[in-house]
Amino acid sequence: MDSKKNLIDNARKFAELMDSNKYVEVGQFLASKCSYKFRGNEILGRDAILKTYIDNYESASKKLDEIQFSSEVIPLGKSKFKLKYLDRIRKGELQHEHRCEQLWNSPKKVDSFL
Repeated sequence: MDSKKNLIDNARKFAELMDSNKYVEVGQFLASKCSYKFRGNEILGRDAILKTYIDNYESASKKLDEIQFSSEVIPLGKSKFKLKYLDRIRKGELQHEHRCEQLWNSPKKVDSFL
């Protein structure tokens, strides 16, 4: 199996685990010193990033009736991918969709999210 296919497979597995809230397993794809930049903030380190995802999901799941995640992996070059996320949430009859994107820019482990 060629290395580009391995990278795409890894990016897809990463996205699948994110969609399934399997954050402990997601950790295998993050470098220990990974940085996550969003809305003018930066979270440093795999454990801190995973804790943010876990805490946010646990908080939201207590308040919302339904949460659905889906994603798409788009190759951008030899070792760079765009992950497009779609989050659908529902509380009673009210529904909302949130879309965001992250860049995977490492050949083996994610070292930064943008």
